[in-house]
Amino acid sequence: ALLRGGILWWLALHSLGFNNLPSALIGISRDAVPFGQMLTINGETHFDDELSEEEVDFICGMYHVYTSKFSYSH
Repeated sequence: ALLRGGILWWLALHSLGFNNLPSALIGISRDAVPFGQMLTINGETHFDDELSEEEVDFICGMYHVYTSKFSYSH
């Protein structure tokens, strides 16, 4: 989230603090590897720990309100 910019950056920075910013800029942590997408480029394995749509929605506080539709007759 710290590398996405915009509102995600602000929310992540507010939650995690400036102390965690340098580690995000250094690169992927070993903890993120099982959750990322594995890419093989020129025989080398890389991992992309991009946020899923559900994770972005969660960070932004999105929620769903289910309503029922009523049919009225006159």
